[in-house]
Amino acid sequence: MAKIDRTSGVPIYRQIKQILVADIEASDGAGPVMTEEELLRRFRVSRAPIRQALRELSDEGVVYRERAKGTFPVRRSQVKRPSALKFGGLISYLQDRGLHPVTEVAELDRSRPPASVAASLELAPDEDVFTFSRQIALEGGAPVFWARLFIRSPEEFRPTAEELKQSGSAFSLLARDHGINITRSEHVVWLTGATPEESRGLQVPEGSPVLVVETLGFTKDGRPGTWRRSAQLPDELKLVFESNDPLWG
Repeated sequence: MAKIDRTSGVPIYRQIKQILVADIEASDGAGPVMTEEELLRRFRVSRAPIRQALRELSDEGVVYRERAKGTFPVRRSQVKRPSALKFGGLISYLQDRGLHPVTEVAELDRSRPPASVAASLELAPDEDVFTFSRQIALEGGAPVFWARLFIRSPEEFRPTAEELKQSGSAFSLLARDHGINITRSEHVVWLTGATPEESRGLQVPEGSPVLVVETLGFTKDGRPGTWRRSAQLPDELKLVFESNDPLWG
């Protein structure tokens, strides 16, 4: 069993993090992480570095905490979702890999979005958008993805739930029927607790750990065209991305 090197220049809490990550990888994410009391006995340190290590592992999405139950590793992902995935292309991506996604579309409407979304989309005061929610599950399993979308579009853009399910993407319909293409998008990604709406969409308790992605999509002329907030289970879907910036880390 790995031990702390007290002669090393590496901070104690960071060594604990490294050891716990190695333990989780060796166990393939099975079973809970030790409790604080067990870690205190194992490493023979004060409570502060233990708590800092667990807090940072939680912030980084390696573990999650359940009140009165303990700290648990986030299970390894079944599906890796690449950053280069075409906007609205998750369903076809899963199908191409031999999986059988089941999608449900609900809450279709043309209405004024919340003020923060309207500001992001730079809407005129009297401008509304097409909105709906989409849930994706793998065949025979629970939902792994849920999203709320707001699409800036002509008034006559009102696809039905069946059209959205059959096409797999509202954006392919928008391009086909109105020649509007989303060509670029910006993302903000973080791990957080599920909101009431997300907990219903993913069928998990409110506050459960979810990976949230807020996306602002742009048309080829640089105009904001869509805003989406998606929530996915971190033990089922993993977001994979690349960076050319050498300053990461």
